[in-house]
Parts: sequence; C-alpha cells; structure tokens
Amino acid sequence: MFKSLFNFVFIWLLFLSTLGFTIFQIQRPDFLTSQVREVGLYERVTNNASSFFPKEAKEKMPFTDAELESLIKATVDADTFYGFLDTATPAYLEYLTGRSEKVEFSFSLAPIKIKFADALTAKMIEHYSALPICKANQLKGWQATDGLPTCQLAATAARAANVNTLLTRQATETAKEWPDSFSVNSPPPGLEKPREVFGQVLKYINVLWFISAGFLLLYLLIFRSRAFLS
Repeated sequence: MFKSLFNFVFIWLLFLSTLGFTIFQIQRPDFLTSQVREVGLYERVTNNASSFFPKEAKEKMPFTDAELESLIKATVDADTFYGFLDTATPAYLEYLTGRSEKVEFSFSLAPIKIKFADALTAKMIEHYSALPICKANQLKGWQATDGLPTCQLAATAARAANVNTLLTRQATETAKEWPDSFSVNSPPPGLEKPREVFGQVLKYINVLWFISAGFLLLYLLIFRSRAFLS
C-alpha cells in the first residue's frame, strides 16, 4: 500500500516537473524565437496584414487587401520580422522574470522606411498606369501630389518621368512620417501583474524540482537500495 501511494505521488511529481521544465524554457529568448520560426509566425501575421490597417487609411488607398499584404511583405521581410523579435524578446523576458527592473531596447526603422517608400512607389505607378487617359475637361484640375489622380496624362517620356517623380515624392513623404527607430525605455502598462505571476510560477517550479529530487533519492534508498549493495 505504501509503495503504491509512493509511486503514485512520485509519478505525478515527475509529470509536474516535466511540465515545469517546459514552462521554465519560456524564459529563454532563443527558445521562444526558435518556436515562433517553427510555427511560421511571420506567414501567419502577414497573411492577415490588411486587417492591421485602420479603416480610414484603407479607404484612402486604391489597393486591395491582397495588394496591402504584398506591400507589407515587401516592406518587412521574414528576416526583419524575426530580427525585431530577437531584439525585443530578451528585453521583455528580462523584465518578466525579474532579472531587470526595466524594459529597454531599440530597433532601427530606417531600412524599413526605404523599402516601404520603394514598394509604395511601385504600387502607385502600377495603379496610375492602369488609369484611363485624361479627357480635355479633366486636365484643368489634374494633380498627383495627394493620392492618385483620376486619369493619366497622354503618354510622353517627359510627362511619364514627371508623374513618376510626383508619385515617388508622395511615397517618400509618407515614409518620412514614421520615426527612424522604434524604442522602448519603460515597461508597457499592464505588465506588472504578469511579471508577479510569472515570478511566482518560476519559484514554484524550483520548489517542485527540489521535492522531486528528494522523492527520487528516497525511492532509490527505500526500494532500490539493494542495487547499491554487493
């Protein structure tokens, strides 16, 4: 009876210790970043990227959801996406595990701004090229400094170059509205409670491992002692 009860408790301790080991791995940045790569988080996010655009912004753009997704993928590729996670994850884990009292990191957006301007320019030129040729009564109010015009000018090399310049300028000005870097210098609101809970969980895991090690030692001494004796 005693042995059965001992085995029952010991089995549950081993199970919980294994579960605790899995949870304990969460505090390792390399473990988390490898997991998000394995599950293809970049693909999951970018396949629904159009939903991230505010409704007002989408209404101003002549792009479909598929085009918005391709625009985002051209701006933020997988290496950039995971590079950001590789930078941010350690900073947040240091805070959540209690190893640091602050969250502090910075990620440069300069290369992303350049890619966005180039991708947006290409999309705008593509849409402009599909517009109908302007009629005489449409030329008076024609402009390409705030969004796309309603028609395209009759094709000439000089006019095409001028329009491309205007559209490029629009895309560049849009990208300039972004900051040059993304920086975090303090813990975001709402992380205090998760930090407290996570710290308690890690303490319980350490206690659980200590108890499991004690039960393993008792098991060897009580039920397997003959294996150590000649």
